[in-house]
Amino acid sequence: PSVECESLGAMRYQLLATFIYACLLSSGRDQNLPIQNASNVSRIMQFLDNVYPSVIVKMIEDEDHAGIQMCTAFRMYLLAEHRNATKEEAKARKKNMHELIVGTRSDKHRASLSRSLVPGLSISTKKLIENAKLLCSKVEVLKEVLPRLLLQSSRSSLHFFITKVCQSEVNISDFLREKVGQHVLKTLVWELGGDDPGEDDEEEMYHGPFTGKGPKRKDVLLALTKGYLLKDDEHSSEIKQLLMSPSEEAGDLTLCTSTAGKWISPNFMYLLVNVVVYKWNMRSEQEKFQATKCLRFILQYLPPADSPQYMPQITAAINNVMSLPIVANEGRMKQLSRLRFVAVMGLFDFIKIVASHDSSQVGENLTLIVVILFPLFDDNVSTSNEAVMSRKKVAEMLEWLANREDILPYFREVPFLPYAEDLREIRNILLQKGINIDDVRLLSQHTGSHDGVDDATKLQSRFYVRMNMLLHLVTSHENKNVRRVVIQHMTNLIKANRDLFQGLVVNEELASMHFLTVVHDPSSGKERQSKEVPAELSDSKVTGGLITKLLARLLARCVDETDQSIRNELAKLLGEIGAIDPNRLGREINSSQFFSSAAGNYHSDEWRLANPPWQTKVTEYQLRLVTKHFVSGLKSAPSTLDQHKLSFGIQELLKILHKEMGGVDEREMAPLLKEKLDEAEVSNIVEPFWSTNYMQADTTALKPPPFFKKSSSYFAWLSQFSKYMLTRSHSNRNSVWKDLFYACRSAIRSQAGIDVAEFVFPLLVLDGVCFGDKHEEDAITSELLDALSFEDDKSAMELRQREKAANLVFTLLDVLKHWLEQETERIHKPSKGKSKRVYRPTSPTGGNSWPMESSIKKIERLLARIPFSSCAVAASKVGMHARALQYLEMDGRSKVTSPGGANLTDQSKDVSKFLKSQ
Repeated sequence: PSVECESLGAMRYQLLATFIYACLLSSGRDQNLPIQNASNVSRIMQFLDNVYPSVIVKMIEDEDHAGIQMCTAFRMYLLAEHRNATKEEAKARKKNMHELIVGTRSDKHRASLSRSLVPGLSISTKKLIENAKLLCSKVEVLKEVLPRLLLQSSRSSLHFFITKVCQSEVNISDFLREKVGQHVLKTLVWELGGDDPGEDDEEEMYHGPFTGKGPKRKDVLLALTKGYLLKDDEHSSEIKQLLMSPSEEAGDLTLCTSTAGKWISPNFMYLLVNVVVYKWNMRSEQEKFQATKCLRFILQYLPPADSPQYMPQITAAINNVMSLPIVANEGRMKQLSRLRFVAVMGLFDFIKIVASHDSSQVGENLTLIVVILFPLFDDNVSTSNEAVMSRKKVAEMLEWLANREDILPYFREVPFLPYAEDLREIRNILLQKGINIDDVRLLSQHTGSHDGVDDATKLQSRFYVRMNMLLHLVTSHENKNVRRVVIQHMTNLIKANRDLFQGLVVNEELASMHFLTVVHDPSSGKERQSKEVPAELSDSKVTGGLITKLLARLLARCVDETDQSIRNELAKLLGEIGAIDPNRLGREINSSQFFSSAAGNYHSDEWRLANPPWQTKVTEYQLRLVTKHFVSGLKSAPSTLDQHKLSFGIQELLKILHKEMGGVDEREMAPLLKEKLDEAEVSNIVEPFWSTNYMQADTTALKPPPFFKKSSSYFAWLSQFSKYMLTRSHSNRNSVWKDLFYACRSAIRSQAGIDVAEFVFPLLVLDGVCFGDKHEEDAITSELLDALSFEDDKSAMELRQREKAANLVFTLLDVLKHWLEQETERIHKPSKGKSKRVYRPTSPTGGNSWPMESSIKKIERLLARIPFSSCAVAASKVGMHARALQYLEMDGRSKVTSPGGANLTDQSKDVSKFLKSQ
């Protein structure tokens, strides 16, 4: 061909590139830069790389090899243009040119430069076919091509791709095993959730707005079978039989079902995460419906022996469906009812699978399962046929469970069943078998005196237990629809049992627990600190303390709750409780107690107070984190990413615990660790992460303080501040618990892991001031003071967020002060009968023990740098008036007891600020 023809061929490609740049790219509206500019050519190439996979798929289906070659040729032309433009720009920079105009060369000269790269002109056919093969064997293209080809019932398209396009040189099996296998599997399983009017049951209501024109489910199963056989070279005969069949009739459906299951089963967790729950909140209603249907279909391939470990993930997926808000639109409400119905059937299928292997796992999670389904019986739920069918299916499931003798005893732990006509039969069945769910009278039953009750004390005990169970659900369950139903039930329960509730108030026994001084127990002759929980409160038969805990947690829920309808229900509940004499409560209900109680960590706070690091082995803190805080966060994680962050922390802590508990074999968990997890009843949740291989790339640079002044929320501040302290600890070889902190580095960056961050926060602060340098101690102190400072306030946080931050600092000061006073008292208190014995600090043995004496000195210095007056002003600003008065009293006492009134120059000014703020 002549140079003129080459120039004409290049012009065609240039016109096509110009069209893409000017009409398809938003940046193409800027006409100041010529199209041959290297950055513009790069944008065009990026656009093509995004659309090429879908374009090439269509060409392969049409067996258009020439079209594929032309796509390849156009990309090669753009590569040549980008290379030429880059060279021109480089020359211009050397000549100190400030403006570059590309395209001043003659067309003949430009054509001669690209002669060997412009396809169809001087490039050989062999080289063009080779480049087309390379383009089609890119991972990005194969991810789109292989699922579409496998879904083709005829062999022609797949045969054309392998033999003609790839020249029989690309090993599809290798790609399916190593690079694109899981993506192909995910794409095909997603198609399983599509509508198939020929197979879907009429009662499942798949018709209507969700009906599409996707492939039939039989074709998808055949595609999964092809993919699995292609992935494994061992099944050459089966591959030949399926790939050579010209139509779908040649495929054996039984073979398809069993073989598809062999691919799905080992990848069940991957599919559960990436198909069912992936970006749930961002999906449309139709996508959520299809994802839930996918869950039903992959459950039939779940091996019963593996099923118990998936209980948290499956229940979380069902909970996602039940958490969807109720809508007023009748059409959308009908769609929501369809979605809930499919979710209930999927849950029923899963329960049957688990029960066939280990029914105790169903029993231990029975309360969780039942509670998740409460929203179906909410008064606001639609009464359409779809909603009624969902309720009937729930009743059928509960009756099936109640008729199993191995599961029946666990119904005693269910807090209540909603009063609905559909659940009347299950109530009768349970009553016949000796289990009375309604062992406490309700408004719908009899009221007044204790008629029919043998022992009023037993009824009071039942009422106490029921209130405790319901209170836990209100404060810890992440599904707002569940919280609404439970709060409504609590209101009715208290209204119908006012005499029993009054008895709890009268019997409240916590009047002397929260004074500043030490409380003497005359019956035992022992002293206990004001923050310690008496041992008798752990007995579920004792009613003392419930009213205090009830009000503290309900008020905490009022602070945290964002849904207005639930806040209204809380107001009704608090109104039913009524005005209770504060002298009977025994302690002031202030915001400092809100957040420690709200997340279900009431006992964790008490445990931390009783276990200073120099008296406690690091393994005890690690076990506490894994069994309490990480498990709780994992259950309430709102997204897949949050689950991964917490899972990574569990994995890292298990490795550390395995080594510290004498583990030798890296493949088998240490027996002692396994025993501890069994004792905590979390082994089914935690143990799967023993074999995971999560990795985290710490690529982001560590930001220096200050953090509080730049943070817009409490979570952002706590996350950044904690990351700073644990990163500094990890790089400090003097830090004795740095491995524990570093294992939490992913969890603290998740909203679901905020409980983890709050639990380790006092330890991180103490680690920084004990083992860090002067600069780190100053930075930590400055952050704490910033959180308490409202003078010239430029913080971006709103008041509610500031209250949480101030409360965290107050909790930190309480914990450190408690540890200090406890250790100081132990040092100076002589032992009975051995008053002359020299005191030796109690600290755990081992290389990771925490030095007590230096820690005490550092705590004293840190507390001295944070004035009581500043705490009082901050508490007043955020509405913690009782705590503000407490700090003001402590400030006054410190003035009286301090010798000579040293360092009190500005305290009168601080006190006056506090008084003005009232």
